[in-house]
Amino acid sequence: MKRVKFIQEAILSVSLLFTVGCSTKIESAKVFNPKKATGCLEKKARGCQQKSFLIESSSNRNLFEQYAPKRVESKIFKLKTVDGKRVDIIEKKNGFIFPQFPNKVVVLEFFGKECHHCIQEIATLNRLRQKYANQLEIISIQIDGQMGKKFANNFINKHNITYPIIDKHGSENLQSIVKEKYEWRGILPYMLVINRGVTEYSYSGKVDYKQLHNDISSIKKDNLLARRVY
Repeated sequence: MKRVKFIQEAILSVSLLFTVGCSTKIESAKVFNPKKATGCLEKKARGCQQKSFLIESSSNRNLFEQYAPKRVESKIFKLKTVDGKRVDIIEKKNGFIFPQFPNKVVVLEFFGKECHHCIQEIATLNRLRQKYANQLEIISIQIDGQMGKKFANNFINKHNITYPIIDKHGSENLQSIVKEKYEWRGILPYMLVINRGVTEYSYSGKVDYKQLHNDISSIKKDNLLARRVY
């Protein structure tokens, strides 16, 4: 099992607060004072003052646009479970949002119905979901073929699955993004642990209950501390 803990980027506004003077290009930007327009007399050259102000303002605006973060359009994946229920997944720069499961830690799992380790892991996922009750959701995406309705019902009942399963059909684009963004090589099972839209951990291959429990517990503690601070 390969486990990865993701260290997220600091919020832009906070990073700017603590990095004033680190960027020479940003530091060199001029702040125009209309009372001290270069080469203009305050009383006799208002037109010159105005022209200088426009030039400086334009320069600063271009500088801001150059260094401002680019806005990226979010991708929305409208998926369906094997029993016909809708599950939406919205891509973010550093994770995913699950509108149907707000304020929950989400385990996004990719599995195969013929994968031995995937079948073994079902008991672990059921145990986690029971342990964390309303604090955790698991979404499982099958990637090795589409389940028929009868097969899906038998599979769910046989393994006592209590979380939604999404068929491969319709989830191909999501799989491609996960492979590209997290360098997933197609090894099954594969899991992402996502907290408040941010991916915290990834696991490639079989992972035991203790490891998942410890990682999710640390996330829940961090969330509790954040609520206490703010």
